[in-house]
Amino acid sequence: MSTINKYELLKTEGAWNDRMKYVLSLSDKTEIEQYLRQSTSYEDLQMLIFLSKSTKNEKNLFDIFKTDSLPIIQRIIAGKGWLKIQRDEQKIYEFILETMNDRNISRFFKHKILDNLHRIDCLKKSSSFFYNLACRLTESYHHDQYNLDAHLVPFCSKDQILNLLSRWSIERLEQIDSSSLFRSRLIHYQPLIIIHLIQCDLNEKRINNEKFSNYFHENNRLLSLLARKQAKAILRLTIEYMNQLEKHKRLLPYFIELNQNYLFKKVPDEMIELITIVASNQPGTIKYQTTWNAEGSDLYSFAFPRSFSVDHYTRLFFALYDTCKWSENHTIRLLHCVLECSKRYSGLYSSRKRRKWLLDIVINERIGKELFIDKLLKEGNEETLLLFEEYTEITTPLSLYLISQYETNKTVSASHRLSLIRYQFMTKDIFDQFLTLFYQTNSNVKQREQNYLLFLQCAVSTNDEQVKNVLQWIQKRCTNERLAIIENFLDSLSRYNNRFHLKILPNNFEIIEAIIELAINHLQKTAYTLQIIIDKIFLLNDIVQQIALRSRQHSLLIDKLVEDDKCVTFEKLSNEATKLATNLKAETKNIKLPGLSIHVLNCSFHYLTGKQQEHITKIILHDFLQDKEVTNPKKLKSLRVLHRLTHTYDQSLRWLVLSQKNISNDIDPLDHIIICLPVTFDLTTQQLLKQFHFLKMKLNASNAKYISDAMLTISRRLPDKIFLKHYLDLVCNEQFQKLGITANKEILRLLNEYTSDSSLLKSVIKPLWDSRPHEDVRACLILTSLNFINKLQSKEDKTLVWKILEEAADDNYLPVVQSLFSAHRGSSRWPLSRLITSSDDNFQTFINRIQFRILDHPTSLEARLWAWANIDCEHCDVQNLIEKVKQLCVQFDKNANTLWENAFNKIISYYKQQKISSSNEIIDIIKKLVSIRAEVDSKENAIDNQHDLPVYHRIHRILTILIDRINQFDNEKKLSFRSLAPIILQFDKTFTLTIGTLLIKIAQNRDDLKAMLIFFQENLSENYFENILIRLAEILSNKKSNGFVQQLTVNEKLDLAQWFIKEKDCGLFVFDLLKSHVFNQPGADREQCQTLLRQMRQSENLFLRQQALEYTVRWKRKREKHQRQRNKLSVPNASSDPDTSD
Repeated sequence: MSTINKYELLKTEGAWNDRMKYVLSLSDKTEIEQYLRQSTSYEDLQMLIFLSKSTKNEKNLFDIFKTDSLPIIQRIIAGKGWLKIQRDEQKIYEFILETMNDRNISRFFKHKILDNLHRIDCLKKSSSFFYNLACRLTESYHHDQYNLDAHLVPFCSKDQILNLLSRWSIERLEQIDSSSLFRSRLIHYQPLIIIHLIQCDLNEKRINNEKFSNYFHENNRLLSLLARKQAKAILRLTIEYMNQLEKHKRLLPYFIELNQNYLFKKVPDEMIELITIVASNQPGTIKYQTTWNAEGSDLYSFAFPRSFSVDHYTRLFFALYDTCKWSENHTIRLLHCVLECSKRYSGLYSSRKRRKWLLDIVINERIGKELFIDKLLKEGNEETLLLFEEYTEITTPLSLYLISQYETNKTVSASHRLSLIRYQFMTKDIFDQFLTLFYQTNSNVKQREQNYLLFLQCAVSTNDEQVKNVLQWIQKRCTNERLAIIENFLDSLSRYNNRFHLKILPNNFEIIEAIIELAINHLQKTAYTLQIIIDKIFLLNDIVQQIALRSRQHSLLIDKLVEDDKCVTFEKLSNEATKLATNLKAETKNIKLPGLSIHVLNCSFHYLTGKQQEHITKIILHDFLQDKEVTNPKKLKSLRVLHRLTHTYDQSLRWLVLSQKNISNDIDPLDHIIICLPVTFDLTTQQLLKQFHFLKMKLNASNAKYISDAMLTISRRLPDKIFLKHYLDLVCNEQFQKLGITANKEILRLLNEYTSDSSLLKSVIKPLWDSRPHEDVRACLILTSLNFINKLQSKEDKTLVWKILEEAADDNYLPVVQSLFSAHRGSSRWPLSRLITSSDDNFQTFINRIQFRILDHPTSLEARLWAWANIDCEHCDVQNLIEKVKQLCVQFDKNANTLWENAFNKIISYYKQQKISSSNEIIDIIKKLVSIRAEVDSKENAIDNQHDLPVYHRIHRILTILIDRINQFDNEKKLSFRSLAPIILQFDKTFTLTIGTLLIKIAQNRDDLKAMLIFFQENLSENYFENILIRLAEILSNKKSNGFVQQLTVNEKLDLAQWFIKEKDCGLFVFDLLKSHVFNQPGADREQCQTLLRQMRQSENLFLRQQALEYTVRWKRKREKHQRQRNKLSVPNASSDPDTSD
């Protein structure tokens, strides 16, 4: 058989790998190469490129790359192959420059060639290639055009990258589009550069407290990626960042919480330092950032790697215990944080390591056993028993104490007592107690099932001897026990730790074996029926299909399944011996595959022979697509397989082109996709143009989205000048607007691909805008115009765009106006968002010239309201905006009543962001309102709901806004609002409660609260003052007030309350605070609380005395009785544990 005939046979009978191996095995490849060069088959072109790359035939590869009549993707592959085998750096450099400057080469082509450069062997060692190329190309093109920055910069040195960024005026990370490939590539290849730019971001934002404190929260995903790349560097940055935050804002970043295990493994020292900083805010609490709670969520436990050392455990524990002062009332909480994760590691080594740091170092050496037991009894509960279940010397005293507490209050049930004594050291007395309680609960099957496990747990935590005793007793009991209970007991043995399986189980194997024997021979045993299905049924499984494809032995089976060109069904796989299929799920019985599963076809297509590809193609086109029971999504997935089957590539393409022409007017939704599907194939330039003209003829409202996407693909694969010529013929035609709004919008969005070509403003956008198309089309034109702003060079083009935008700002249709604001589409999708941090002033000009203009929209109040709510305050003229705010806030017409609150919020934001240096601008508004009260409110008093004391109600609303937002300010800014108190009380004393609420939130210490009360007492009647005290007490004790009082410890709150009661006789003011946050807290000094409560019950103030008398204390009984019990108890030493000898 000739070489060519053998090759042609393999195209049918063999897979791609078979042909590839055959061609490479030929000693003389001249004949096959000549044959492949003359062939017009797509798969032969693929083989020619493969052969040329294998033989390093530069001429073939270069000729294919330059031949315009060949499919574009194969030309790109050839170009990449030519680059790959080059050894001359200068030759590659010249080739890239020529390719990038060739206007007859498409953007898609240029992207793909650039994307491959870093994989070329001779360039990997080059110290200057990528830098020189980037410098040269960015002389002619913007650095983001063709993704030049993404393809070149990440492969330069650090100094070269910083130099390039400086040339492009990029100094901070926020200046790089977050969705850009450039940023993604830098994160992947140059994480230290990203960290450097983050540091620059933080330096810039330090002047804005809110933006600075939110930075890590807003960039969680980025930081999480960097933590995996440069753990040490990102942790040092995080530590530095945390140290600069106010103490109460030091929440553990969410990316740290997500990556705890990894970071504790890679950088344990830095993690301990960071945890110490975060935990120092409030003893007993570590909060981490979350998207759903601005105040953060509690971190309940750490996630340690198996490799975390004894030294690191010890250092972390005492960092929290000593440095962060968790020792006072949070020792057990601390141990829960540290132990909860560690307990998951059940190996012998992990168990010994845990005992070493916890018992030997922390408890015995550092804290002291007696002191620890005291803390344990004070803070522990039943959950603590579970936490320390491995250590009987810890759980025994706590178990005894809890039982004594329960017995004091009520009778302890037998089942509850069993659950508690399992944590005690097993003595003869405990053994006997188990037996007694066991017989008391014997009638309850569920409880009996649990009792065996509790009994064994107690023995395992004591010693091997007790384990043997308990197992022997259980063995005897199992002779007359239910099978389900025996099975549950045996199953529970598998869940014990390695110590049990490696050290205890071997010594008691005969007993376990006997219990297993009892289960096997039990009278209640059930028979299990095994369902057997023939081997072929397993072909329903994707993994089995992939294995079959790779196996010569099973290839014939696949041939057999697809030879009839019909879908593979369950019936086709089964036979008379498998009628048990009736028991299978409906989805399995009704399965229908286009030969093989679509997933397998997509990922293992290269293992299919040519004949198999022919059958599968026919199945998809003539059976699977025609089956009405197959859903459209599955049909679509099968169609996307076709371009992977290279043997039938030309056949599939011909069928699709023919189907395009034969689609009827009664269109199925799938037909919209079939119309556009040929574009996904690897086409030549001429074929792409034919597809464009065909799609243009088929374009309508129902398929506009699909056709627009297809045209987008075409636009990227054709040279710009060729595509734009035909595109302009479409959009400049008078019939274009008659296609409808949807079609117009979808086609116009293609202009976003050509924002570097400003001529499109004159040829497309301006004529369409002047023709006053539908409002939605106008909004689309505005969004498109915004993409051109930072690419304009000539004064004429800039004038044209600004004129269009100014006309849009005055448009009566709200969506047109909304398109001028980022809130309309979201910042990430708004065209101008990428200009916010640009070094030029285009964005600031846009805000002040366009958005500012809409604040005074000539006809639409709705547009003005939108503008006030969404104007970019950070970049507009601050003083002009403040003047507008002041004017609106003291006006009372219909427009002002609608707009003033949004306007006022802008001035609050300015003060918060330090855009204005003092609160005088805000206070001036209130003063102005106070001055016009007599004039305005006297005329509008009880007229109707629109005209009833407008000044009074507006001042009340302003104060409410301040109260809601006061905690967003730093302490210095808060204090500046104290001057409002005399102004407001002079205005109307009925505002006392409102201004008091504000002053409580502002207060920094007790002297501030004292000054507030003195001020109120001097200006209010005695009865009204007392009433205000009672109402302010609720504010003071409310956690949401976030005042300085909420940051105090329990005893500091107690001291504060005592001072106000004894020194200022203001018990009414602090009684709610005592009830809610002192008397019921475990850390409060009980004797002082008792004394204080007794004093208040004797107060001359009847309101206070009544509240104190009606309050019932909820303190627990003292523990003298338990202390005597514990002193009598002989607690076993650590040496009794069987593992201490390890």
